[in-house]
Amino acid sequence: MALDQEKYNLLSQHGFINHFNRSAYFSRQLRKFFSLEAIEDHGFEWLRERVESPNTTQTWQFYFNQPPSQEILREILKEFGE
Repeated sequence: MALDQEKYNLLSQHGFINHFNRSAYFSRQLRKFFSLEAIEDHGFEWLRERVESPNTTQTWQFYFNQPPSQEILREILKEFGE
């Protein structure tokens, strides 16, 4: 399914990259990771608020509809050299 143009533009403007293998979008600079399912299932304002809110955690922020297993999170972090 193609991503809504408005959501795609928001993600692109903030430097998010499509992670094809994981069906997700991520930004190394912002240290945020959104599953495609969460992006599609939530409205534009939900996404905008989370993309634009500062990440003050010093770690990656993950956004999924259902929390992924710790193993999946470790795999993703390993891919990013964390």
